[in-house]
Order: sequence, then C-alpha cells, then structure tokens
Amino acid sequence: MSTDPVCGMTVAEDSAHHCVHHEIEYLFCSEHCLRKFQSDAQQYLNKSHECAHNAEQAVDESLMYTCPMDPEIQQQGSGSCPICGMALEPMGVPVALTR
Repeated sequence: MSTDPVCGMTVAEDSAHHCVHHEIEYLFCSEHCLRKFQSDAQQYLNKSHECAHNAEQAVDESLMYTCPMDPEIQQQGSGSCPICGMALEPMGVPVALTR
C-alpha cells in the first residue's frame, strides 16, 4: 500500500492512477489527484515540510468544504469525506487548469 501525495489516502499498489516524477513512481486514488499532482508536483512533495513551517497559521473553519470526488458532500470546516475518505477542499477556491 502507498499514500496518495495529494489527499493522503491509502492507495493499492495496483492503482490505475500513477506517474513517475524524478524517477520515483507515485500512486493516486483517482484521476483528480493525479492531475492535481501533475499540475504542480512540488506543491505536494513539499506539503509536509510546508505544513511544519505553517503550523501556526489558523485555518478558517467558517469556510464551506467539499469533496472533489463526491461534490454532494459539503460541510462547514475541514475534514474527510465520509464516502471516499479524501480530504475536503475549500469551496470557491479556483482550481488551476491544465492542458
């Protein structure tokens, strides 16, 4: 089992969603997470490092959050999707388009 570097979900080794970045293979839970990683891999590879440095920054728990895979899931504040387990993302935050 591996961990999806975008959402943190546990991913089976036979996942259909994977890519190689700097000679390391990364596995993803979904096409959505794979595309997010491909658009800015360094953002996700440095996530744990950045989190340690930004731990003092408060998260706005008044924002509405949703699941990228199950958009019918909406809640106030961050958390995990009760259907798929992915981390919820803030609603209304623009997503970078990739081609």
